[in-house]
Amino acid sequence: MKTFYIIFLIYFFTVCNSYSQFYTPEWAVTYNAYESSVDGSFKIAVDSAGNVYVTGESWAFDTQYDYLTVKYNTSGVLLWQSRYNGTGNYTDEPVGIVVDKLGNVYVTGYSYGGSSDYDYATVKYNSNGVQQWVDRYNGPADSTDKANSIALDKSGNVYVTGGSINSSNYKYDCTTIKYSPSGIRLWVNRYEYIPTFNCWGKFVKVDSAGNVYLGGDVGSFDGNISRNFTLKYNNSGIQQWNNYVSSNNQISDLELDIYGNTYLSNFNDVYKFNSSGTLTNNQTLGGVYATSLDKSGNFYAIVHTGQSYVLYKFNNNMIIQWTTTYIPIGIVGFYASDIEIDTSENVYITGASNYITTGYDFVTIKYNSSGIKQWVSRFIGSVYEDNPYDLALDYNGNIYVTGHTFAIGTEEDFLTIKYPSSIQLNATILIEGFYKNVTNRLNRKDTITAYLRQTSFPYAITDSGKAVIDTLSFKCGFCFNYAPAGTYYIVIKHRNSIETWSKAGGEVFSKSIPTTYNFTTSSSQAYGNNLKLKGSKYCIFSGNVNGDAIVDGSDLSEADNDSFAGMTGVFLRSDVNGDNIVDAEDVSLVDNNSFNSIVRITP
Repeated sequence: MKTFYIIFLIYFFTVCNSYSQFYTPEWAVTYNAYESSVDGSFKIAVDSAGNVYVTGESWAFDTQYDYLTVKYNTSGVLLWQSRYNGTGNYTDEPVGIVVDKLGNVYVTGYSYGGSSDYDYATVKYNSNGVQQWVDRYNGPADSTDKANSIALDKSGNVYVTGGSINSSNYKYDCTTIKYSPSGIRLWVNRYEYIPTFNCWGKFVKVDSAGNVYLGGDVGSFDGNISRNFTLKYNNSGIQQWNNYVSSNNQISDLELDIYGNTYLSNFNDVYKFNSSGTLTNNQTLGGVYATSLDKSGNFYAIVHTGQSYVLYKFNNNMIIQWTTTYIPIGIVGFYASDIEIDTSENVYITGASNYITTGYDFVTIKYNSSGIKQWVSRFIGSVYEDNPYDLALDYNGNIYVTGHTFAIGTEEDFLTIKYPSSIQLNATILIEGFYKNVTNRLNRKDTITAYLRQTSFPYAITDSGKAVIDTLSFKCGFCFNYAPAGTYYIVIKHRNSIETWSKAGGEVFSKSIPTTYNFTTSSSQAYGNNLKLKGSKYCIFSGNVNGDAIVDGSDLSEADNDSFAGMTGVFLRSDVNGDNIVDAEDVSLVDNNSFNSIVRITP
C-alpha cells in the first residue's frame, strides 16, 4: 500500500478573465492500493473541518473489486483507508458517499452476495475509519439489487435509493431505504410505476423537514427508457405525490430547492415540478449532463454541444439569465462531469478534455456569478488518461476534484486535487477620457489591471489580476489566485491613465466573500483624493500616455504628434478618450492634466 504526491507530473494553465497565468493547486495526491491494480475514485465529500473523503473501486487479486474509502486532512495527508469486501468475494462497487457533522462516513453501492446476486451494501465508518455497521439489502426476489444514490438529513438519518427486482414479475422496483444513524432500517419503500415496466431510482434528495425526493427512470428490461419520474415521501415514508414525463433519455440529475421545487434533467430536457409535484416548466436544451442550484434558487445546467458545452443560468422561474460557451483550444473534445456553486454564486465545472498529445486530462473551470470565466486549470497526471468524476466545495470556498489517473506500473490510481479558493474583487471604476457623463457610459470596454499591495513599506505586490471594464455598469471582477486573506491596498492601472491607489489603510479581503470597492463615489476613495470629478462621478485621471506615473510634456508631445499624423486604430495609447482616433480632444485632455501636474499618489 502506498500514497504518493504528484509534484512533477503537473502542468497547469489558468485563464483569469481571459488572461493567462500559472495556477497551481494546493495539493494533488494519488492513491494506489496494490502494485498493478485498478483503483478508480468516483465520489468525494468534505466535512466542516476541511477533511476530504473519497470512495471508489479497488482491485485485489483475492477479492476482486472492493469499496475503497480514504480520508485526507486539509493538507492532503492520508489519515486512513478502509476496504469493504462483500460476502460474495466478488465485485463491490460504491456509488455514493456522505459525511455527517460528527465526521462519520457513509458509503453505499452494490455488492455481489453469491446466491443473492447483487445487493445494496451500505457501510458506516466513524471519523477514524473504523467500520461501525454494514447493511446489505437483498430484495424479495433474492436477485439483483443495486443502489444508485445516497443522502443524509440533518438528524444523521441516511437514505439510499436504487433498483431492486421484485418477486411477482421480476421487474425492477425503485426501492428506497431510510436508516437511523445506528444502521436500523426505519422504512423500506418499493415504488412500481406499472407492473410491466422496470423502475430504477437514480437520485435521492432530502429537505430540512426530512421529506424525501426521488428521481429515476422507467423502462423495459433491456434498459430502453420510456419515462422519467419524480416522487416525494414524507419523513415517515408515506408517499405524498409522484409525477413523470415521457422521455427516451435517461435521467441525468435531480435538484431540490429550499421551497420544495424539484428540477429533473435528462439528456435532452429540464423539468421543474413545484412542491405539490405539478410540472410547471420545461426547457428543451439537448445534452444536459449535470445541474446545480445556488443559494438564491437560480438553476444551472451544463449542455454538451459536440466537443464543447454551453453553461446556462436560469432564475427560479426558469428564465434564462445568461449563457456562456466553452470551446476548448487544441483538443479533441471536452466532457463535463460535475458542477457546483459556492456561496458567492461562483460556478465550478470539472470534466475531461481529450488532448491529442496527452489523452484525457482533468480540466476545471471557474465562472463568476455573471458567467465571466475566471480561470481554467488543466491537469496532466499522465500521458495516458486522467478522468475526473466528482467535485466538492468546502466552507472556505476551496475546490476538490477526484477521479482516476493511469500510471505506468500501477495502472489506474485514485487522483484527488485541491484548488485553493481565490480572493475576489468587484470594483467600480471610471476612466476620465472614456467616460461621457452626458450619456453616463464609457466609449468602449478596456482592460484594467489590479494589484494587491501590502499596507506597510515597501508596499510589495502580493498578487495581480486583469479584468475588462463594462461600459454601462463600470464594473469589473478580478480574481487573485495567490494572495492569502488579509488587508491590502488596491492599485488600479490602465494603459494611458494614472495609476490609482485605494484610500489609506487598505481594504480587507477574505476567501469566502468578494470584496466590493467603488472608486466613483467620492474623491476620498483614492489615496490622496487622486480622482477627477466628471459630472457627478469620480474618475481615474487619463493622459499618462507613456506610463511613467506623471502626466507631463512627454505625454503631451506624443499625443500632439499622433494627432498631427491623424493616427487611427484600436488601443493606441495616445487615444486617451477611446474613440479610436487621436485628435484635438485627446491632446486637450493631456494638456490640461499636464498643466495641473497630475501624478501618481502613493503612501
